[in-house]
Amino acid sequence: MGSDDRRRKQTYRIDSSLRAGFRLNDVVVLPQNGTIIAQETEKNLSPKAMEVLLYLCQNRNRLVTTESLLSFGWGDTNANRSNLTHVISDIRRVLNDHKESPTFIQTMPRKGYRLIAKISDKDDLVTHSKTGQEQVLPESSATEQETDHKTWHYSLAILKNSKLFSVSMGFMISIWFLIQIFDIIFPIMNVPEWGLQVAVLILVVGLPLALLFTWLKEIKFKKLLFSKQTADRKYFFRQLAVDFTFIGVISLAVGWLSFFLVESIEREVVITDNVFDFTMTVPVQNELIAVLPFRFQEQSNLPIYFKSTFQGELILALSNQEYFKLVSERAINELNEDFTMNDVLRRLGARYIIDGQVIDDGTNATVIVNIIDTESSITAWNARIQKNISQILELQKEVYRQTFNAMALIADQPADDFVFINTNDFKAYDSYIQGKNILANTTNSQELEQAQLHFLNALQLDTDFSQAKAGLCQTYLDTYEQTLNINSFDLATEHCASLTGNEQLKAEGYIALGNLYRLSGDHSLAIDNYNAALEISLDALDAVRGLAKSKIAMSEYKLAGGFYRQLIRREPGYWRNYLEYGDFLFTIGNYENASKQYEKATLLRPNDALVASSLGAAYYMNLDWEKAAKALERSITIFPNPESYSNLGTAQFFSANYSDAIKNYQAAVELSSDNPMFWSNLGDAQKYAGLKEESKATYNKAYDLVNEHMKVNPNDHVLLGISTRLESELNMCDKAQERISELTSQERDDPY
Repeated sequence: MGSDDRRRKQTYRIDSSLRAGFRLNDVVVLPQNGTIIAQETEKNLSPKAMEVLLYLCQNRNRLVTTESLLSFGWGDTNANRSNLTHVISDIRRVLNDHKESPTFIQTMPRKGYRLIAKISDKDDLVTHSKTGQEQVLPESSATEQETDHKTWHYSLAILKNSKLFSVSMGFMISIWFLIQIFDIIFPIMNVPEWGLQVAVLILVVGLPLALLFTWLKEIKFKKLLFSKQTADRKYFFRQLAVDFTFIGVISLAVGWLSFFLVESIEREVVITDNVFDFTMTVPVQNELIAVLPFRFQEQSNLPIYFKSTFQGELILALSNQEYFKLVSERAINELNEDFTMNDVLRRLGARYIIDGQVIDDGTNATVIVNIIDTESSITAWNARIQKNISQILELQKEVYRQTFNAMALIADQPADDFVFINTNDFKAYDSYIQGKNILANTTNSQELEQAQLHFLNALQLDTDFSQAKAGLCQTYLDTYEQTLNINSFDLATEHCASLTGNEQLKAEGYIALGNLYRLSGDHSLAIDNYNAALEISLDALDAVRGLAKSKIAMSEYKLAGGFYRQLIRREPGYWRNYLEYGDFLFTIGNYENASKQYEKATLLRPNDALVASSLGAAYYMNLDWEKAAKALERSITIFPNPESYSNLGTAQFFSANYSDAIKNYQAAVELSSDNPMFWSNLGDAQKYAGLKEESKATYNKAYDLVNEHMKVNPNDHVLLGISTRLESELNMCDKAQERISELTSQERDDPY
């Protein structure tokens, strides 16, 4: 045996008195037998574990390093530490010791272990397991007092060891991931804003339930400790106290959050209910017909845009007959998918409905059309019309013709010659339908450009296609209103003037002319044309919309508000009605009610950038900065648009954050370079940022654009206001004074 081995043996020699047996607190250790007697129960301990226990006992109250234990037990300080961990766990199991509240072996993190129990001679205690004598309880010692932790530290250790802690952490991480997933999926599925809150509420309430279930399972095991020694019972009750406290705190937090979520959900539901409860019951009108959406096969070979415009084009075609009035497409589509005949009667007041389905087998397309009496639920007329898929245009014409004649038959009136689709070129009609589909759903200039291309293509294929001319007219008007591009206004004037010469499009033509006169500032002529459209058809709701806008320009705000409320009553499910009513309220300075209308529009059209931008502007004027920033950022995320960039820039400007304001105003003018307001705002930000030369050039650009736009409407008070401010910035004091006098003489009721 070498000298190193002899030194190791000498250093690690165990006292013979310990090998003979001893008492450790109230436990008897018999090394020679390899057993431990605790609570009248004899337990075996492996030789390796017994040697480690003896080594710790020989070094009682002293730190024994991990390396020293590895060297003693395994002869190598680099031995696998998991061997030592397993042995210590085995010793604790037999001694019924607890890592968090030890009475025998104390763990010194990253250092080693220390035996803290009292050692005494085994003769002081009867060592036979069948004596039945009363056990001696462990005495308190200075060492134990030294190892007592602060109460909070002790409780925290117990909590970390509890399954409740790990379950709660895992559950909260799962909730966070699910919320992220819901936040992405719900808008795609058109789930309302309160739907996400309901989902979060369910998840949050599930947390204390999961903790309670875990605790009940764990308590079954912990009950076994009742029969064990006093130290175990003390640990058990301490664990119970910590568990109850933790569950109580979590329950209180969940209760508070649930109360907040329920209150928020109720507010959202009330808003939603208000949106759809303007007209709960409408008197039945015998001459009123509702054209419902037609059903298509899931695996249809027909173009998607054909399916999305089929209902609207049928309504537009049938509006040329004089026997029945038709419910607007927007009001019909407000109904739930599972509507009943009673819903049609109660919500729309329609005596008849037209519905049907379109079937195609890859070669032929078949349209089944029904006209149903809602009061009796009897089918008044039905037809089955079939054509080759390549003859879609002829198929639609035949559907329109037969349905038109059936309506005359029900009204007991003679059928007239009916021609609505005035083209025989299928490609022209196909382009027209695609343009109509885009025009019906767009709120940005890029999509308007796409619609314009489709209408131009249709007219290139058939120059006499009047419906395509009407679509192009409306596209140019919408483009001018969004971008203030003068060329768009000139093109609208060119294409809209000829529409009134077509009998079928006369009402649409009068509305287009009314819009042209309104945009040029001639509101008297605009109102005359809107009224002419309403004389032809009381269902020309765009004429009512035009009247509201003209009345705003004429400062007749009471009448304007009445027209917008009329639109909402007649089409309570159409998002644009709430958006434009909100714009009106915003214009007259009623920002609080404007935000309410924008919120309703958001519920109906949650992923629209313009709606989100308008809502952000209203929140900003209500001084709700946090909501304003979120709404504007959401608008830009949905679709980068100049209005949102400008509104966000204004919010930053008034917060004296001029550098960011400049960036957002620049983004706005890049997207809408013809808008003088955006250029003027950019000039203001540059001026306050100390960029005097840049601001002067920007002001000149804005002033040139104002003068260009005033050629269309020289009396536009908004343009006059911008012009006055720019003239003062550019040191044109005399001109500015003239403008001020002109604006003052108008005595406008304007918050600005």
